[in-house]
Amino acid sequence: ARRSVLRNSIANSLGWVAQVALNLVLVRVLLDHLGVDAFGVYTVVLTLIGYFSIAQGINQATLKFMSQHWATGDYAAAEAAISSAIAFNLLVGVVGTAAIYAGASVLAENVFRIPRELQPAAAASFRIVSFGFVPTTMALTLAAIPQALQRYDVPNLVMVATGVFNLIGALVLVRLGVGLQGIVTLTAALTAISAVALYMVASRILSGRARIRLRYHPGRLGDVARFSAFTFGSSIIGTVVYHVDRILIAAVGGTAAVAVYAVAQLPMTRLVTLVTRTCEVLLPETSHLAATRQHAKLERTYLKTSRYVLVGTLVCFVPFAVMARPILRIWVGDEIAVQGSAVMTVLAFGFLVRSQTGVAAVVNLGLGRPEVNTAFSFLNLAIVATFIYPALRLYGLVGVAAVSALGSLNGPVFIFVTNRRLLTGGNLEYMRTVLPKPLLMAAAQVAFLLPFQNVGSSWAAFVALG
Repeated sequence: ARRSVLRNSIANSLGWVAQVALNLVLVRVLLDHLGVDAFGVYTVVLTLIGYFSIAQGINQATLKFMSQHWATGDYAAAEAAISSAIAFNLLVGVVGTAAIYAGASVLAENVFRIPRELQPAAAASFRIVSFGFVPTTMALTLAAIPQALQRYDVPNLVMVATGVFNLIGALVLVRLGVGLQGIVTLTAALTAISAVALYMVASRILSGRARIRLRYHPGRLGDVARFSAFTFGSSIIGTVVYHVDRILIAAVGGTAAVAVYAVAQLPMTRLVTLVTRTCEVLLPETSHLAATRQHAKLERTYLKTSRYVLVGTLVCFVPFAVMARPILRIWVGDEIAVQGSAVMTVLAFGFLVRSQTGVAAVVNLGLGRPEVNTAFSFLNLAIVATFIYPALRLYGLVGVAAVSALGSLNGPVFIFVTNRRLLTGGNLEYMRTVLPKPLLMAAAQVAFLLPFQNVGSSWAAFVALG
């Protein structure tokens, strides 16, 4: 089991690294080719696709129960979990396609502050990308099948291949002078191709013991339905919180502003994805330990993984908090570095805190307690919904970043609640085992990086944006 967890963690991490590298190059290529405003429209288009990652909440239930039933040899129940998830996510995708296609002109002309000359291209791009919603939800469902069978390498290979072709295709289109609509068409087409590829490999992995069919099994899915209700709710809330800042900035501040924010936010979201990928491979393992009542081993796994994740997140996020302006200057140039450095610093702090909740969230799922995750997701949503609009009006992009960070502060409370229900020694055991060495390491890291940071310029940018 330990070897499987390690192998899957490595596969997920390497897949993430490859996709981040490809995205960083793609961002620079598209910024130079499209310009800031058109790139902002492209960001909004991708954000709309991201809203339909709410299907991931259903897929967590698929992963948990398919893995559980597969281990006991109940292949009919495993097939029921797969088929019902496909049926539901297909419905989600069709609704999304219809809604965005019908409302494309309204989005381009009335909802978002898009320059008038870009509005026709933006409306066309929204219509094009609406056809990517069904493949997006299907790809998420199909990826859960090999993951449930401890084959995280398979969906990662498909996603990396899709990223490579997306970058190559974008470079070709740029050379040909193709604009925003062509880039969006490429993205939507590759999403559909990745869904087909995942269907083929998932069918092969199932080896005929279960089939991928469009069928709903209401009589066999009582536990799955309950679990899915909470994970789906968490997924909806998380998706709204994750994307609402860029949507609101696009509506109030315009596409140029959302481009600056998206660039500053991109490394943070990719790092959070890395943490999520690292933690999610624990779900089959924690489910097994909970089912077999190996509580002591579950506690050790939780504490050890939490410590490793904290070390990793500090190593990753602290440089972006301390060195935001030099990083942005090297990556995307002085203009966005001046406007986005304070945003990146604040976001780095918030995402650092948020990332540490990943292990506790997965353990709660493994223990069959998704309602705990949903409750704290709702609290985060309440904080963001209350403060984000006035913060944007009063303090601009830095205000939005600060609200995002404020919402993350319920993370320590979430961890403490999980600790009280899981650990024999409670929160004291967690603080004694997990925190001391990583926090000392973080202090040394900050002390090392500070001499390389132009503190005066960063503070000036912060004041100007505020």
